[in-house]
Amino acid sequence: MRAAAVLIVLVLIGAPLAQAAPAPIPVLGVELWPADQSLNASYDAQETVFFGRITLENVPYAKYAVFLDACDNPSWATSCTPDYVTFWGSGSADFNISVRVPQITERKTAKIWVESRATYEDTDIAGNVSGMVYLTVGSLPVNTNIAQDGDPFFGGVSGGGSALPYVLVAVAVLLSVGLIVMAVVWRRRRRGRDVIEVTEDT
Repeated sequence: MRAAAVLIVLVLIGAPLAQAAPAPIPVLGVELWPADQSLNASYDAQETVFFGRITLENVPYAKYAVFLDACDNPSWATSCTPDYVTFWGSGSADFNISVRVPQITERKTAKIWVESRATYEDTDIAGNVSGMVYLTVGSLPVNTNIAQDGDPFFGGVSGGGSALPYVLVAVAVLLSVGLIVMAVVWRRRRRGRDVIEVTEDT
């Protein structure tokens, strides 16, 4: 009875009661690797891959959706696979970042990063932006089809084929022109001879 009476007195005088623990603050993290990569420049488009891991921590057991968005500068074609991950409580998941380098890109370094956000019942609860990784593209290779005498006419275009087909075409054209000229000259001489013979006969 005395304990009940003390409790009633404390409530009446406004003694502070124990408060509920604060709600946990969700933590979303993103890691990317390797820190940098290098590519030789090419006359064709190229693709390379970076790797990543998304981690959701400090959340009670429930269903969460995490969205990933790959970004880059300069603006090449980048994408995350997968770009959407479902968590039941805390956890982590790996993903890839595909980077497509446009053709004839040389002497450039791209900055690549990932923006992420976690949602619970379509409400954002956490977000994070990863650190940057870098992709460096070197110089275009020398065109090995350039003629040894320095004349680039018969060299391949954009890493194209051998000069032999061009040479054969040029020879065929010259032969055709030569035959036509010879035929015209021969016909003119023949006509001249016929005129002389007719004159002598008359």
